[in-house]
Amino acid sequence: MRWSIGTKLIGLVTALLLISEAVIISFSSELFLQDNSALVQQVNAQAASNLASQLRIFLETYADRLKVIGETWVRDQAHKPGRKDHHESLAIELFRAEPELVMAHLFQNDLKGPANSISKFIADDSLKEGQWNETEQLNQVLSLVSESPSDRSPSEKPRQFILTRMGQSPALIFVLPLNYGYYLTAWMEMTRIAQTLRNPDVANSFLVDRVGRILLRSDDKSPELTDKVTLAGPLRELWDNRVSNGQTAYFDSARNQRMISAYHRVGVGDLSVLTEIPEAKAFASVDRLRYRAELLAIVVLCLSLIVGYHFSESISLPVRELVDAAERISVGDYQIQLKPRTRDELADLAKAFNAMASGLEERNQMKETFTRYHTKELAEKMMTNTAKLGGERKEVSVLFMDIRDFTPLTESMEPEKVVEMLNEYLTRMVALIRTYGGVVDKYIGDAIMALWGVPEESPDDASHAVRCCLEIREELARFNALRAARGEVPLRVGMGLNRGKVIAGNIGSPKKMEYTVIGDTVNVASRLESATKDYGTDLLISRAVYEKVYRRFIIEPCPNARVKGKTQEVEIFRVRGYYGENGRPILVPEIPPNSPAKIKFAS
Repeated sequence: MRWSIGTKLIGLVTALLLISEAVIISFSSELFLQDNSALVQQVNAQAASNLASQLRIFLETYADRLKVIGETWVRDQAHKPGRKDHHESLAIELFRAEPELVMAHLFQNDLKGPANSISKFIADDSLKEGQWNETEQLNQVLSLVSESPSDRSPSEKPRQFILTRMGQSPALIFVLPLNYGYYLTAWMEMTRIAQTLRNPDVANSFLVDRVGRILLRSDDKSPELTDKVTLAGPLRELWDNRVSNGQTAYFDSARNQRMISAYHRVGVGDLSVLTEIPEAKAFASVDRLRYRAELLAIVVLCLSLIVGYHFSESISLPVRELVDAAERISVGDYQIQLKPRTRDELADLAKAFNAMASGLEERNQMKETFTRYHTKELAEKMMTNTAKLGGERKEVSVLFMDIRDFTPLTESMEPEKVVEMLNEYLTRMVALIRTYGGVVDKYIGDAIMALWGVPEESPDDASHAVRCCLEIREELARFNALRAARGEVPLRVGMGLNRGKVIAGNIGSPKKMEYTVIGDTVNVASRLESATKDYGTDLLISRAVYEKVYRRFIIEPCPNARVKGKTQEVEIFRVRGYYGENGRPILVPEIPPNSPAKIKFAS
């Protein structure tokens, strides 16, 4: 599948943003989770500590106040035994001051027998009276105050707290040692303690005794006396080792969720406060942060995609224009003028591309100009500067072709008609020369000098040259038929073809030079063209050409001739035709000169 630059840029930007956002959200959430986890545990532990402190202060203060009342009762019992009304007035004040107080008993234990209940006070509330088994509760108290002789007096013994029931509601019994072997017991509802346990920072709070029984819970559920809290892992170990506080996180299979739990001992009556909060609730802020971060990431991603699209278009659009321009140049269309859309390197590239197109157009025009005078290969070689100044030795076939009696023919013609005739004639001849791989070296008036073997040599150069000459015969016959139909004089030509070593290269000066060939081979070809008049034919070839082509063409020897500039005789041949594909000889009629032949044979 092919992806555009714009798509790749958008994909790259999107991938980088997604990776960056994922990393940022992941790391920030993890760091926030760690910080929040420590904070939640700290808050949970602090909540347990605060609850324990509040309960300790409340219970100790409550117990101290009850003890003051109890000590007053004891003094009255010792010094004013008959003042029952005074005791009752004190009780009434006590129940008014402490609405949670339900019942109070004053016991005496002289360490010689069972404890005796001296006084009993019940709150003046008919709804509370009779809702619970008073006898059962008294038996629990008597089990504590009816002790065997001990080395400590009751006043030296610790305070006791007993979990009990008042109907369906939990209650707490204070057992307070007093002076002179007395005990004060007070039954209290847990309404105020339950209010103390409620803490908005934690999910659940429990008041438990030393064995883990739940005395009170913050969710308003009424615990059974046999209910116990579940302590897991390190918290269980801390609990068993009677450590004053601790915290842990554990998985609660009953509720199928992880919990963060902490406990703290109250310090009164061997009571403890336990707090717990589900991790899901504790880390809800993390989830909210992650959710908001993801929403923000989506918004940023959408905005970045929009910006990335416009950014990619600012790159891909100029690139597409450059591609289109390159395709136009590849098919020869150099009329390109790109408009820079930006102020960056792409704008510089567009300007450079315009300059390149202009340069290519100039080069193409120059090339077309060259190819009017030379072959495409020679023009390219000259333009690429691979032709060596001073020349190089090559073996080429050289053709000279001239119109017979050109001067008398054109004396009576207008110059425009002469040029028109020459152009028509040269167009046909040059097309044939190029068709057979020849290079038009130069025009000498009405004469043509053509080469085979430059700039690149071929083993069939000589054959191509001879075949071109025979084709010129046929083409000239067709051209003369056209001229005759127009009432014009037919043209006659002479052609001389030679082959040999020459010097080919740029001849001239650095300011002006011409690619041509020089050497004796060229001179002999020119002499052979001139000799066609004397031999009464239109085409003569040399021995060097004959040796290359005699198997393919119908060739007749001619008497040797002396040519200007040569001390030895030159072997010459006339070409009558060629052999077809099946070896059948095919004659091509010669076009004789206008004047009678005047042959000069060598002696």
